[in-house]
Amino acid sequence: MPSVRKILVFVAAACTALAAPVVTIPAGTPIRLAVARNVSSAVDRQGDAVTLEVLEGVRVNGVEVVAPRSQVTATVVTAEPLRSGSKGGVLQFKIRALAVRPGVSIPLGLAAPVPVPASAATAGSIPVRIAGNATPVYSLVGARTEAVMVRGTQLTVFVQKAVVIDVGKTSPAGGGTTAPRVLTNEDIVAMHRAGQTEDAIIAAIRGTPGNYRLAAADLAILKKAGLTSRILEAMFAARGK
Repeated sequence: MPSVRKILVFVAAACTALAAPVVTIPAGTPIRLAVARNVSSAVDRQGDAVTLEVLEGVRVNGVEVVAPRSQVTATVVTAEPLRSGSKGGVLQFKIRALAVRPGVSIPLGLAAPVPVPASAATAGSIPVRIAGNATPVYSLVGARTEAVMVRGTQLTVFVQKAVVIDVGKTSPAGGGTTAPRVLTNEDIVAMHRAGQTEDAIIAAIRGTPGNYRLAAADLAILKKAGLTSRILEAMFAARGK
């Protein structure tokens, strides 16, 4: 005959399972993001990663399904610097799906999907047609300048199809924690253009973790941006730590 302790453990497990709902993130749900670093057609190259952070958590039926500060990674697909005679620099980056749970991700687009009329729906499914620019590729063209998106720029993306999450089996990705700040080439150039002194920039490089690209082509871009040899030496030293 089972002991009272075993019965209580079984009951507690059953109650936990019942309390953990299965929720659906509806298609068209908006998610606000902010760019986590400066992005520029002058500095970035095809294949570079761009991190965006979720500004506000998303809750469905009282359950948090997307945690604030969850990170979305985008990839630069086009980076054309301003050239003589061109209309402006061109920058495009593709936003990847947002991972909300291990093995569960949300497809994102720049416009909300629109359901087709009920008469066109097939049995057991609700197809959607896309209104506007639902592709996850964000495009920016400078007006006779470089195409630049500064850190903190906000944009809204939309869930492209409903996603079902079994909350009882998974835990949120992100968890509201913040990744440590890491300086990049773009941050150093931005500080220089903002008028910070050479000593202030070097102090920031020495006091903050950095992930710098310092190949020959990168150095040429940094020198063209006006960075001094002392700043470049500090970046090399920081990268070697």
